[in-house]
Amino acid sequence: RLSDFLFVAGRWVTETLGEKETLWQPGKSKPDWNWNN
Repeated sequence: RLSDFLFVAGRWVTETLGEKETLWQPGKSKPDWNWNN
C-alpha cells in the first residue's frame, strides 16, 4: 500500500540524513502542539 511505502520511505530518509528518530511513548509527555489555537 502507498501508506506503508511512505512510512518506510520516511524512516529511510530520516536514517540517511542522520536524524534522530522520535519514538512514541504513550503517557510519557504531553504533545508540543495545541488544537485550541
